[in-house]
Amino acid sequence: MLVLTESYPTPEHPGRAVFLEEQARALAALGCRVTVLFPRPSWPLVPGRWLEPRARHYGGRPWAPRPDDPPIRRPAYVYLPRLRGPRTRSLARLVGDELARGAHDLVHAHWFGPAAGAAVAAAAPRGIPVVVTAHGGDVYRELDRPGHRRRALEAGRGATRVIAVAPHLAARLGTLPGLSGKVRVVPNGIDEERFRPVPRAEARRRLGWPDDARLVLYAGALVAAKGLPELARAFDLLAARTETRDVRLVVAGTGPLAGRLEAWRETGAFGARIDLLGWQDHDRMADLLNAADLFVLPSHAEGNPVTVLESLACGTPVVGTTIAALTEIITPGRDGLLVPPGDAEALAEALGRALARPPAREDLSGRARERYGWRAVARRIAAVYAEALPGTAP
Repeated sequence: MLVLTESYPTPEHPGRAVFLEEQARALAALGCRVTVLFPRPSWPLVPGRWLEPRARHYGGRPWAPRPDDPPIRRPAYVYLPRLRGPRTRSLARLVGDELARGAHDLVHAHWFGPAAGAAVAAAAPRGIPVVVTAHGGDVYRELDRPGHRRRALEAGRGATRVIAVAPHLAARLGTLPGLSGKVRVVPNGIDEERFRPVPRAEARRRLGWPDDARLVLYAGALVAAKGLPELARAFDLLAARTETRDVRLVVAGTGPLAGRLEAWRETGAFGARIDLLGWQDHDRMADLLNAADLFVLPSHAEGNPVTVLESLACGTPVVGTTIAALTEIITPGRDGLLVPPGDAEALAEALGRALARPPAREDLSGRARERYGWRAVARRIAAVYAEALPGTAP
């Protein structure tokens, strides 16, 4: 099986799409013969100042593989900024070369975009089935833009099966021409060995955090769409309450709002009780989630947020918003609490209530690890592969 992706961990960006690396390992552990095609972008005849900063990030070296890791191929492909056609055709040539060279009976492309189109263009003429995974933002980004929609629909029609990481994405995809009956829901997975409950005092000791404070953790991109302006307002409201004087907010992540958060720490009512940590690796994230009393994600939109799954696997409840992605994961009163997106007052109230009456950590962890652990998720992906292989009706 050939996995095609334009995003994968590198030493320069070790957190990028790390779930794909974990997924490839989990599928290989099931007995799937996996090769990862993660091409290096090249920009012929394009002056450097015109390159998209995002595209530059994909040029790094791949991780040094572990002995049991699937092999990774990194040939160069043409990445011309904003021009999807040449990019798709270049990717398709690489996929074709790999299919001609290797014994691959299936191609699994990630994200609706050039990778999906390239997989279909190269594999379909050879009679090789294609599975495409839709991760969230790509569903709306590709299908809501007229310039991208046609190619995305062509990829969907050509795919043998489509995996959506959440039910609300599957519902959207299932209404599109050519996709009815092809879509299967398989959530993102988590490393159940890494994300498991450990004593809170032990995790805090490793982090050097105080044992006598109640800690709320946010981890993710520092962007407005994640609800960070409302989060700041909610904590300023909590600052005035006697019962929350021992509460601290810990923020892990990077993004364009980092400067505004620094300013808020200097001037906001909550002030000195904010810790801005920047990007954190997976091992440290496990300690952060175990050390926290609550995880908060006040997003306006999500696909299937892995940090929420990891938080629950560590036994840490979640306060989030009533967007589809979170209502599909969180049962209010059992796993945490949900409030309308954009409502800082409701968010402050929910944080106060959740801190006062947290659920049992063991119950949260057991449910999440059973449902979202990579072993279980990989088996569900392998079942989709079995449907897609020759002899199965589309």
